[in-house]
Amino acid sequence: MPVEEAEVLLGGFWHHAQCVFSPTNRTHLYFFGSRNLEETGIVILVTRGPADDQVVNFVTGDDNDRLFLYDDCSDLDLSVMKRERD
Repeated sequence: MPVEEAEVLLGGFWHHAQCVFSPTNRTHLYFFGSRNLEETGIVILVTRGPADDQVVNFVTGDDNDRLFLYDDCSDLDLSVMKRERD
């Protein structure tokens, strides 16, 4: 499925961040619901292919307390989600 088609199906997201790992490997994060980063819902699409022809390869989610891992990919300050681990 092309990423544009997946975005239409997702609908209603309030923020989109894209991590570019290589010219043909990208991860897209979509934020839903609450704008509080501790409560927001997250859907992740992993895509393959050139920038103008990306195809969804995998769909997943992640725990909110791991959002800091995507800080370099977003204009939101996701580093605030990093907490000290026991």
